[in-house]
Amino acid sequence: MKRIGGVLVDHLEEAHTATHVIAGDTKTSIRRTPKLMIGLCCSSNIVNLDWLVKSNAAHRALPSEDFLILDDNEAEKQYKFVMKQTLNRISSFAERGTSLLAGWHVFSCKGVVGNKAPPEKEFRLIIEAAGGKWLPSLSASSMKGLDISHLMVITSDPETKKQTSLKAVASALANGAAKLTTSQLFHAFMTQKLDL
Repeated sequence: MKRIGGVLVDHLEEAHTATHVIAGDTKTSIRRTPKLMIGLCCSSNIVNLDWLVKSNAAHRALPSEDFLILDDNEAEKQYKFVMKQTLNRISSFAERGTSLLAGWHVFSCKGVVGNKAPPEKEFRLIIEAAGGKWLPSLSASSMKGLDISHLMVITSDPETKKQTSLKAVASALANGAAKLTTSQLFHAFMTQKLDL
């Protein structure tokens, strides 16, 4: 990385600053990790390891176009997305100066984080990398001045009746908040498309 003038971003807290995401090599399929989901929210340079190897040999960062991960059929089938379309959407967001969750406040119901979903800290970092604002609660003070039509409530998949029957959650949903399961939200990160 130093030879090509780059800096290795190793900590998840800094992943949103990455300009390139090395997401696999020619033998290993990409995995839907918190780092990848953050990377997809910040860069359309989702490259394989060959980019780094060949850039190192050239003593400079090579253009990423020839190293983009566009043919990982296994990952595309598993996560139900097409990388080329995802990268086009990322570029479109960048051109417009916006992001996937721009303008959204996101609340995660009890029992979601850490349960087939990343721990709260990682979950929050993904939401923030996508331009969303993390809501730790649906208390009156955290909801003050919030446009309920731009509140997203995240449930587990499958959602539990307990998650949506809590008074604050039920009230938010009845008043127009959007509801997504973790699977729907993670699919939105992989596709960079929000289907509500």
